[in-house]
Amino acid sequence: MFTETFGFKSFSIEHGICFLLTLFVLIACVLVGRRQSFTTAYRLGLSLAWAACGFQTVWMLHKGANGTFSIQENFPLHLCNVCSLLSPFLVMPLRKGVTLPFEILYYWVLTGTLQGILTPDMDFAFPYIGYVKYWVTHSGLVILVLYGVLVLQVRPSWNGVKMAFLAIQVWACIALIFNYLTGSNYGYLMHKPSNGSLFDYCGDHYILVAQVAFWCLFCLFWLPFRSAKQPTVI
Repeated sequence: MFTETFGFKSFSIEHGICFLLTLFVLIACVLVGRRQSFTTAYRLGLSLAWAACGFQTVWMLHKGANGTFSIQENFPLHLCNVCSLLSPFLVMPLRKGVTLPFEILYYWVLTGTLQGILTPDMDFAFPYIGYVKYWVTHSGLVILVLYGVLVLQVRPSWNGVKMAFLAIQVWACIALIFNYLTGSNYGYLMHKPSNGSLFDYCGDHYILVAQVAFWCLFCLFWLPFRSAKQPTVI
């Protein structure tokens, strides 16, 4: 099911190395962040967000500069790309103790972007810039949201579950309209990824199954915090 794409193969040694590097950077960021004041730790988290946003932006500029930008493939409408571009602006409210934007990012990333690490769908091999961009944005987002929970002490709420699910419906409507008008497949709303993914286990009605899965996974990622209260940030 999982096919080779220009030198990269899911569940290969290379894939394992990328996964271990993600884990290593996460542990390093958490250990460093926990030794800092909230302000310094917050700035480190914001830097992670800007790194994801920056690589996504540089990637689009690179595609535009060499004339290979495609409205059907490179417009930032895949959920992971949306998260990358918006992540700094969803992290910034944490400085004033507003957590809901980050909570939405938390649920989206752990439900969608994490799958991008477990079952990559990319057409690039190292050291191509697209390869680096893919892993920096996907791994960076997962590291960012876990850093927010483990270091910045964000406690995802039930309201966050509902708002994240509502927000994903808005995104899906926009992506579906864009797909229809441009013949693209953002969010895989028109057909499943060609390189294999967890969608392959969802049958022909995978979008409806995915909706249920999103809700269940949002609830699952909320469960560890169901009795938690948000800390006061000054």
